[in-house]
Amino acid sequence: MLLIGALTEDGQRLNIRAALSIVAEYRERHGLRVLMTPGNHDLFALAGRPQDKTFLAPDGTPVMVRSADCPEAATLGTAEALAMLCGLGFRPEAGDFHWETPFGTDPGWPARSYEVASPDGGTRCRMIDASYLVEPVDGLWVLGIAPISCCG
Repeated sequence: MLLIGALTEDGQRLNIRAALSIVAEYRERHGLRVLMTPGNHDLFALAGRPQDKTFLAPDGTPVMVRSADCPEAATLGTAEALAMLCGLGFRPEAGDFHWETPFGTDPGWPARSYEVASPDGGTRCRMIDASYLVEPVDGLWVLGIAPISCCG
């Protein structure tokens, strides 16, 4: 089964755990191998970012949730989100015929990091490339290309 981005609304730890619970149930019930490419809502740069969201209470009253008050509401950074999602193709699994990243076969995050810069060169940061190529079963090749999140 392939999950094509935006598994969560904003990459909060709680939402990733909930999504992984659903994925685990499908894996167990149907014996599926699940692969994913993260979407732009699943993680943000290396350090993540704060979130302020307004929800509606049952009576229609707006309720503001701020990650400054509730750290679980923040979007996770790439390394932390991918560590939680690692069983979804971002690292090789036993039985894979082939697995690699654009940088080689080392699945470690340091081996998959690179520097990005704004067009004027004024802003620079290190990013992790979550892209991968895997042959999970003989003759089936899956290329997962991860989006680049903004520097944060």
